[in-house]
Amino acid sequence: MPAPLDIDRNIRRAISSRRLIQVTYKERVRVGEPHDYGLINGELRLLVYQRREETTLRPPGWRLLTVSDITTLIVLRDTFDGPRALGAKQKFKWNPLICRVA
Repeated sequence: MPAPLDIDRNIRRAISSRRLIQVTYKERVRVGEPHDYGLINGELRLLVYQRREETTLRPPGWRLLTVSDITTLIVLRDTFDGPRALGAKQKFKWNPLICRVA
């Protein structure tokens, strides 16, 4: 299932300009750095480095979001430096990778 046009456009814009995003994902508001966007096993996914979440005390870290579960996505003014190293266990098979932070 394709992403709604505004969510797709905002993901691409945030990645290309290295801007933080605020998403409502499964009813939780999260702020993070979008890194990779594409299909994994036929499902549209977004890999983010989550900086904070309003409803939990989980530490910052990598989250793989299913785009169809994102109800809102706002591109914030704050930027981030660029790509982060993934942990050894975090290897994803994108098919295809639509865009990646550079």
